[in-house]
Order: sequence, then C-alpha cells, then structure tokens
Amino acid sequence: MPRLPVPFVGIGVIDGAQLVAGVLFHNYIPEFGSIEVSIAADTARWLSRDRVSLILGYPFRQLGCGRVSAAIMASNSRSIRLCMGLGFKREGLVRRGFGRDDAVILGLLREEWERGRYGNVS
Repeated sequence: MPRLPVPFVGIGVIDGAQLVAGVLFHNYIPEFGSIEVSIAADTARWLSRDRVSLILGYPFRQLGCGRVSAAIMASNSRSIRLCMGLGFKREGLVRRGFGRDDAVILGLLREEWERGRYGNVS
C-alpha cells in the first residue's frame, strides 16, 4: 500500500470561481487498507457522477484501500442520506461521539464501490 506524504489529503471542488465543497481523507492506515473521509459543502451543486467517481474513487484506485469510513453527527440526517446514496452502509453508532451528539459510523467497501453506480465511471 502506498503511503501518504502527509497525514491527510484535501480535495477542493470549484464551481466557477467559488469553492463549493471540500473533501478531506484522513486517518489512513495502510496496513488495514482503510481511510476516513470528511466532506463539507455549501451546496449540493458540486455533486455530479464524474466528480463523485473521481473523488471517492481516490482511496480505492490510488491508495488501494479496501474501505472508506465516515463519522457523521446523528443530527445531520442530510449528510447521512447523502453518504448512503453514494453507497455507504450504516455500521454503528458512537454515543456522544461529537460532544452531546452521537456519531453515526458509515462504511463503503471496495467491492460495494466497484458494483455501485459511481465506481464504474471512467
């Protein structure tokens, strides 16, 4: 497994001259083939099939990961629905994982990604 030159990799999504989303890959563990992703966006406009395929395909195609994980505040139902729409599965709950809010743990496996609608975009 390749090593990251830094402990994280950030990807920005630009629409026109405006940054509309940021994606951060972090907590990469090459020995386990796993990495976490955090996404922040001002609008859903950044979502396109090609962008999602390129960005979320990065850990599978470039790093050879077998899984990508995300921890999302339980109160952020919109982000949970978005990730599940991208193919992530709900795997668990960390009580008070975000202070007073619980953390919903989602995961996406390589084979789920490859079979999904975003994994086979060239």
